[in-house]
Amino acid sequence: MKPLFCVLSLVLFLTNTSFGQDECNGANEARVRTFLKNLPKQWTSKTVKKQDIYDFICSETLVTAIIDCLERADLCSQVEGLGPFVDEIYARIDDGNNCPTCDPQLMDMIRDSVRTVQKRFPKQYIRGLSLF
Repeated sequence: MKPLFCVLSLVLFLTNTSFGQDECNGANEARVRTFLKNLPKQWTSKTVKKQDIYDFICSETLVTAIIDCLERADLCSQVEGLGPFVDEIYARIDDGNNCPTCDPQLMDMIRDSVRTVQKRFPKQYIRGLSLF
C-alpha cells in the first residue's frame, strides 16, 4: 500500500474535504498541470492548496502518471513537474511505510481518499498496492 499511501499523503496534505466523482471535470487536470509547471524552487507539500489536491484526485491521467513515476523514475517526465512531487513523497514516508509527520486528521483523510481512489480508479488502486 506504500505507493498509494504515498501518493495520497502528498496530494491530500492540508485538506479536510471528501471528493465527489460528479464534481470532476476537464478543468481539474488543466489546473494541476499548470500548478506542476510552475512549482516554486523551494516547493514542499505545504505549498499545495485545497483546490490543487481536489483537482489531482479527479484526474485518472494524473493518478496513473504519479504511480508510473513511483514505479520507474524515467517515467516521471510524462507530466512536467511530477519529479519534485515524487521526491516529496519519498521524503515524507519512512521505511516502515509510515508517515511520521502526518497527524491523525491527515491520516483519516488519507484513508478516506484511498477508498475514493479504490472506487474511482480500481485499476490504479490495485497497481499502486502491488508496487512495493
